[in-house]
Amino acid sequence: PDEFLRRIKIEVQRLFEEKKAIWYSSKQVKYYDESNTSLILKDVMDAPFHKQLKYFHQCEFRICLIRDNPLNQPFEMNIGSIKDISIPIDTRDFNSMIELRVDNG
Repeated sequence: PDEFLRRIKIEVQRLFEEKKAIWYSSKQVKYYDESNTSLILKDVMDAPFHKQLKYFHQCEFRICLIRDNPLNQPFEMNIGSIKDISIPIDTRDFNSMIELRVDNG
């Protein structure tokens, strides 16, 4: 993950320098219990990093980039090949390697 994020940050820096991006953040998503808590954030920019507890099983890490995009056009971030930091694996093989548990504590 460190090398992947390093490559993301290099591309984000290039986008900043070319004035194609105006804000970037990446974080683990925080899950909140909507039945007990109203989500109140001090900073509206934290909104993409909060999600209802019912989605806890997704265990997300998000990368958010704000850019000037009045027509809401899709964006693909090119960080180059990641073959040197990843391995292909069939979904059925991956699923047999993980165990999902919910921590109710």
